[in-house]
Amino acid sequence: MVRMDRYDYPVLAIREMLLNAYTHRLYSVSSPTLIHLFDDRVESITVGGLAPGLTMEDVLLGVSVSRNEYLVRVLHQLGIIEAYGTGILRMFEQYAAYECKPIIEVSPNAFKLTLPNRNYLVERVGEMEGVYEAYLFIKKHELATRADLQHYLGCSQTQAGLVIRALVEKGIVRTVGKGKNIRYRAM
Repeated sequence: MVRMDRYDYPVLAIREMLLNAYTHRLYSVSSPTLIHLFDDRVESITVGGLAPGLTMEDVLLGVSVSRNEYLVRVLHQLGIIEAYGTGILRMFEQYAAYECKPIIEVSPNAFKLTLPNRNYLVERVGEMEGVYEAYLFIKKHELATRADLQHYLGCSQTQAGLVIRALVEKGIVRTVGKGKNIRYRAM
């Protein structure tokens, strides 16, 4: 009888996503920072990729190299950002208790951060290990086999089958083909 609010996204993670998108973008390119909202995720796409000399491993360790030093300094003095290099780590901390995790994709010219909706698949499938990752994998690859999913998740054949069955039964994924040629497609 007590109301319990379960936000789809951690407020701190959304804040850090937006701050990083505008603080670390390459402003010499006249391309917009894109924020996409979907039922299952929110994405930010920023031009510029990683700063020169920085690797994805560095970012995940908390190393920060700013292209826009004056902007960072002003935001820090205003108390909008607390410290350098802590945003990505904070986002991952906000998802520590959940099966789904933020996803970072980097190209030479773009940085994409995806925050999964913590309640999306839980409401539809329940809390099963690997479900969110399986859904994203199938969605990204358009058609996937059970063996593909098993390899990606690093799980047993049985566990991969259970995950797929849960997704199919809830109508989130559908089967294509039959027998040995069966594939799975995200809806």
